[in-house]
Amino acid sequence: MISLVALSACAGQKSLDSSIGKPVARPPQALSRILPLENRIDLVPGAPVVLRVTAPVGAESPSPLLLELSGGAITAELWRLETAGPQAGDWLWAGASRGPVWIAVAELPADLDRPAWIELSGQRVRIQWLSEPVASDLIDANPQRPAQFQGLAEQLGPVVMDPTRSWRLDLLRRRDPGLAAGLDDLLGAPVLALPGQLLAARERACWEAAIDRLAGADAETASDLVSLLTAIASFPHGALAPVWAGSVEQTDELRSVLLDPARNGSSLVREAQAWMASQSPALTWVIDDAGAPGQAANIVTVGVLNRLGDPVAASLAIQGGGTGPVRAIGAFGSGVTVASVKEIGSAAVAANVRVGDWTMTQAVFPAPLPARAPGVRLAPFVHDWTLSDLAVRRPRQPDNRWATAALLQRSSEDASWEVFLECRFPAGGEEAGHEAGPNNEVVRIWLGPTGPDSSVIEVTPAGEMRLANAALGGGGAGEWTSVDAQIRADRWVARVRIPEEFVRTGALLVGMTRSDARGVRTAWPRPLTPWGAQPGRIAVDLGAWTNLRDE
Repeated sequence: MISLVALSACAGQKSLDSSIGKPVARPPQALSRILPLENRIDLVPGAPVVLRVTAPVGAESPSPLLLELSGGAITAELWRLETAGPQAGDWLWAGASRGPVWIAVAELPADLDRPAWIELSGQRVRIQWLSEPVASDLIDANPQRPAQFQGLAEQLGPVVMDPTRSWRLDLLRRRDPGLAAGLDDLLGAPVLALPGQLLAARERACWEAAIDRLAGADAETASDLVSLLTAIASFPHGALAPVWAGSVEQTDELRSVLLDPARNGSSLVREAQAWMASQSPALTWVIDDAGAPGQAANIVTVGVLNRLGDPVAASLAIQGGGTGPVRAIGAFGSGVTVASVKEIGSAAVAANVRVGDWTMTQAVFPAPLPARAPGVRLAPFVHDWTLSDLAVRRPRQPDNRWATAALLQRSSEDASWEVFLECRFPAGGEEAGHEAGPNNEVVRIWLGPTGPDSSVIEVTPAGEMRLANAALGGGGAGEWTSVDAQIRADRWVARVRIPEEFVRTGALLVGMTRSDARGVRTAWPRPLTPWGAQPGRIAVDLGAWTNLRDE
């Protein structure tokens, strides 16, 4: 069992105040407005009290606090935890942490009977005493033992360093020791400050107790729940990524229900099954609206991810169009499903993705955009997908300081087609940790159908451009030539001519990406997964420009 004394002895860790947990005759000079965030705290005998709290602006860490107990009063310390989040440029698939967390930490005196409640700032928190968790084999189901772990370990690094989320990896160690052992070798031991270790230990103990309680009522339901909470899926091209279900708020509520002493076994099973039913068994995203290669025109491509431990069948049906072939998606696996659009209108159409018994509708845009003066807006650029964004199907846009916009237009000089770029960056070193200026930036304009035979124009703020094939560096890159570009105080702009061979048919398939000075990628028209190589395409009807002038 973890203790303050043992943790304080860790090399390089700052010790908590030696007065913590000692009975007091009168309260220390305590901060006001420190309030508990929980109305019940679940404690394992012998473990320290770790209580999540709110703190006002200006609160110091550490600071002394008074905790009233049903058996007396003891001192505690207020700590502010800076949960580690990934820096710009790192894979953000697993999501950034919630930011600073405030906790009150205290050790109960050994001679004190188990108190029934804790009171802080006049608010009482009920204590539920848990049994020691017993690791069992009941939930070691659906094992995954992939050969490569490096990319997965990079994504999970921020989770390991976040004491509010690291419990998922602790449950993964119970479900699949082989996978967890491979990850542990790459991740190493997390270097957390002492309060962070205490919070992580509390979260781990509570989740183990919750799963043990559910397994005692129904081992199969417990196995299914742990699989959903710790799911690791394989994506196309061999990428591995966490695809676990539930936000922090949702999983906190679930755990509270599973540890509710008022519920019997059948109630726990019903609640767990209802929670799992509320989580999508699959995730879907539009990969390409119009640029998939093939004999049929206007092919829509959708990605499908199976979060369950059993294989499923997936298919895609387009409103007013065709139904694509049924694809088998393996357990914790993913794939793509395609369908062609037979009747092209001028607006979005519904694409119905069926995965097993579950159906999701996505809006797709297979119809060509008419190129009308003053130009076709190729925006907004959006960040790569993260797991939480994909679950709600809402990609993130960069803030205005890093916004990107583009306009496909006719040149005023020779009526050729060109893309006008505007790429913003923080002026005057506003972004901490990054130099002002667009150093090492590149914008890529992808032309033609998606795939290895597509072409890409690379543009830099230094006024350089070249035409290459999709396999960059594979011998298909042309010579760097100059392009009209300017670097201004908070943005760089460029005019990039589209080669004649891509526009002579009167139709253009185009997609774009920007890798900015931080190493962060954004894309248009669709967000990419972090391991996606190139964006999807939108079709543009260039002939509409002439039709507009003739009106």
